[in-house]
Amino acid sequence: MSRAIHAARTSLFALAVAGALGFGATTALARQRPCPLTAIGSCGNLARCQDSCAAAGGDVAGASCTNGCCFCPRAFP
Repeated sequence: MSRAIHAARTSLFALAVAGALGFGATTALARQRPCPLTAIGSCGNLARCQDSCAAAGGDVAGASCTNGCCFCPRAFP
């Protein structure tokens, strides 16, 4: 009886460790968000960013495409 309980506890512990390692591996390998949450999306050039900014109701004159991310002041009021 004692051996059966020990084997069950060991198996459950091994399963918990394997689950934690699997979760950690998927988190580490997950794709990073390309743009920060302050950006309204990605852009290839300023004109495309300005179009996206206008569609979002932001200030087109203040739009900027930086490192492929479109930043638009006063978008989504």
